[in-house]
Amino acid sequence: MRTPTLCSTFSALRTRSVFLLRSLTKTSFSPIWGMALEFNHLASKVHKNEQRTSVLQTLCEQLRSENEELRTKLERELEQRNEISEKLRCENLELRKMVMTGSKESVKAENIECAGQQQKGATEEQVAGKSMLGASEKKVKILEHQRNELLEVNKQWDHHFRSMKQQYEQKITDLRQKFADSQKALAELETEREQKQRDFDRKLLLAKSKIEEEEAEKEKLGGEVKDLKHKVKFLQDQLVPITRQREYQEKEILRLNKALEEVLNFQAPPRSPSATDPSPGLRHQEVMTQNELLKQQVKIFEEDFQRERSDRERMNEEKEELKKKLEKLQKQLTLTNNQHSGDRLRPEPQPGQVTPVCAMYQFQCSPPVQPQGYHGFEDWQKIRYPPPAAANEHAPVQNYHCVPPSDYNWYPAYVIAHNQNTQGGDGVKQFTKESGFPFLCLDRWEKDLEKDASIFSFPSSLISC
Repeated sequence: MRTPTLCSTFSALRTRSVFLLRSLTKTSFSPIWGMALEFNHLASKVHKNEQRTSVLQTLCEQLRSENEELRTKLERELEQRNEISEKLRCENLELRKMVMTGSKESVKAENIECAGQQQKGATEEQVAGKSMLGASEKKVKILEHQRNELLEVNKQWDHHFRSMKQQYEQKITDLRQKFADSQKALAELETEREQKQRDFDRKLLLAKSKIEEEEAEKEKLGGEVKDLKHKVKFLQDQLVPITRQREYQEKEILRLNKALEEVLNFQAPPRSPSATDPSPGLRHQEVMTQNELLKQQVKIFEEDFQRERSDRERMNEEKEELKKKLEKLQKQLTLTNNQHSGDRLRPEPQPGQVTPVCAMYQFQCSPPVQPQGYHGFEDWQKIRYPPPAAANEHAPVQNYHCVPPSDYNWYPAYVIAHNQNTQGGDGVKQFTKESGFPFLCLDRWEKDLEKDASIFSFPSSLISC
């Protein structure tokens, strides 16, 4: 009963080891793999020992069967001998009765002969039985000795098997514990990997959304840059007629200055005493007319100057706003490109140094005045404008470039030379550069226009965008 149990135990142990080896093959843990290989090696050794034990067990079974056969044969021979002895005893009793009842001599002779014959047969049978009994006893002793040896070997193998089984069971328990620990660690690693994968996917989605936002921001900034380019082009288109009108006004101012200078320097020839002098009322009216004419001229000059100054201030403000927007958009565009490409951020330009980001804009015609020694936008901060005119006097004219030059007919100043016969207070005072107000206003206006001529030309950094 012990042998099939051990065989089934070893077969189950081996199947479990193979299953454990296959399960461990799927995992990538080198220590468990080494233990599994060692366990498989031990299982193969146990299988070999099992085969040897099975061979010895079959041999023991054969010897046991032979021993049983010899024992049954010996028992049969003993039974036959006992039967023969009983028969002989019965015949002996019968012979004794016959000797007692029959004649003594005849019976004695016959009994002696029969007894002799029976004794001979019995002795022969006893000798044969003794010889057979001795041989069977020797065989029985040999079989008993072999049986004892087999039992001793079986006990040793049983003890060895139990110890090996206990060791293997302990190893299996340890391996199962390690396998459970490895499964637990594998589950933890799997959960950690899934968590990392989820985090990576979330970060990837965030990065994609951020990239899309940056692309949208980049497109938006590109659209704003295009709008600013269109605005710059529009302002440049506006600048051309303003520049032409300014040149025309400068020429007109020069012409007027020359005309006034000629008129003021003109001295009328003395009249003859026979000529009829006009009355004092007529002279006073002519002087008043001349004063009104000069006042209207000065007023027109002031209005033109206020218009140009308001347009200049408006253009300056628009340029400042466009410059700030353009710098901001350039910084945002550079930062977005650097973040998108993964490069390091470039150092921001120092104040006062504006570098072009695209090709230089080509004017349709060269500007009238080029700024000398341009170093950024510092020259714009040095400009000082005269105080603006009051609102009730003059309102700024928008789109002044669309207004044509004034069609006012400039007449030479009417100067009346005083007569020698007239009184000293009735004479007309001639205007000169040293004492005349119109010349002072015109010179001042001309200097302001020459000072602010650089305002009507765009900087290279704005035009290059």
